[in-house]
Amino acid sequence: MSSAPALTKPEKGDVLSLYLAVSSTAVSAVLVKDHEGTQYPIYYVSKSLLDAESRYSHLEKLILALIMASTKLRHYFETHTIVVRTNFPIKNVLRKPEMSGRMAKWAVKLSAHDIRYEPRTAIKSQALADFVADFSSDLQKEAELEVQQLDETKDPWILHTDGSSNVKGTGLGILLKSPQGDIIPHSIACEFQATNNEAEYEALIAGLQIAKDMGVKYLKVYVDSLLITNHFNGSYAVKGEKLTKYLEIVKELALSFVSFSLTQVPREDNTEADALANLGSSLKIPEDISIPIIHILAPAIENQVAMEIEEDTAAIPSEEAQSYSGSWISPIMRYLQYGEIPMGENPKAFRIKVSQFTILNNVLYKRSLAGPYLRCIEDPEIEEVLRDFHEGDCGNHTGGRALFSRILRTGYY
Repeated sequence: MSSAPALTKPEKGDVLSLYLAVSSTAVSAVLVKDHEGTQYPIYYVSKSLLDAESRYSHLEKLILALIMASTKLRHYFETHTIVVRTNFPIKNVLRKPEMSGRMAKWAVKLSAHDIRYEPRTAIKSQALADFVADFSSDLQKEAELEVQQLDETKDPWILHTDGSSNVKGTGLGILLKSPQGDIIPHSIACEFQATNNEAEYEALIAGLQIAKDMGVKYLKVYVDSLLITNHFNGSYAVKGEKLTKYLEIVKELALSFVSFSLTQVPREDNTEADALANLGSSLKIPEDISIPIIHILAPAIENQVAMEIEEDTAAIPSEEAQSYSGSWISPIMRYLQYGEIPMGENPKAFRIKVSQFTILNNVLYKRSLAGPYLRCIEDPEIEEVLRDFHEGDCGNHTGGRALFSRILRTGYY
C-alpha cells in the first residue's frame, strides 16, 4: 500500500516553488519547499474545469491554475516569494498590451503578490511525479504548438484613413481600433495644400506612423482610395515623382509590422475617417483651442434642460495628483524590466499599481478604460502639457477635474 506524501511547513523568509499541471478536465498546483537539494511538498490544490473553462486556450488554463493556487493558498502567497516553475511564457502573456479583459483581470490579481517566473527544474521527488510537465501528455504538444503560433494568431489592429483636400485646406482623418474595440481618432489639419491623392497618402502615412509608435505589430488598413491600394499591390503604375516618394514611405512603414494588409473599401464603409478628414480640411482652429463633443441625451422639447454634458466624475487619485520630486516613471520602468521594487515602497501596493502599465518601444504607457494606452510623461513635459491645455481652455474657465479628464482623453498620463 502507498501512503500520501508527508507535507512540510515553510519557515519565515523561505522562497517557495510552485509547479502547475493542466489536464483535459482539471488544473492543479503543488507548492514546494526546496531544502538542501530535496523538494518537500507543502500543499496540493486542484480544480475541475467548468464547461466554459474547458474552452480556454492551453495557456489560459495554465494561468487559471496559477490563479486558483493564489486564491486557495493566499496565506502562502501573501507571506512568501513564490517562484512559478514553468517552461511556458506566462509572464509575457500577462504583460501583453493587447491581452483580453479576462487576462487583464488576472494580471491585476496576481500583481498583488511577489511572484517570479523561472524555467522548470527537474522533479526530484516521486511524490511530485504528477507535475513533471505543465501539461498532460495528450496536451503537451498542442500547448507547445500554441506557443509557436502565438504571434501568428494575434488579433490585428484596424486602421481607417482618409484624406480631404478642398479650397479651404487639406485634412487627414485617422481611426485606429484595438483588438478590444478601443478607438483612437485623429483629425489633422495640414498647413500646406495638397491634391486629393496626396492627401490620401498623407493620411495613410500618418496613421501608419501612429500605429508604429504605439508598438502595434499586427495591422489591417482600410482606405477608400483605389489608386493607393493598386499602387501598393502593383496593379497600377505610379506616375509622378511625388506619388512615387509617398509609395516608398508607405512600403517602408509596412515593413515595421509583423502582419500587414491594405484593403480598399467603399466610401460608405469609411465614413468615420472621412468625417475626421473633412473636419481637418474645412475648419481652421488655432492649435490651443479644442472642440468639446457635447452629448445631448434627449430632445429639447422633452426636457427643460436643453443639454446634458457628460462629465468624468472620477476623482483624481492622490497618487496621480501628487508632485514627484524626481522621475516617477523610472521606478516603474525598472520593475517592469528587472523586477526591482524601490526602497520604502510597500511591495504589494507597488506591484498592484505597476500592473496597470506596460512598455512599448522603451516608452511607458498606462492602460486606460477610455482608450488603449496613455503615454506617461514627467517634468518638464508635464508643465508644458498642462500649460498648453490650460491656455487653450482659459476662455471657457475649465476646472481642474475637466482639464485632467481632457488630458487623459488626448492620450497623456
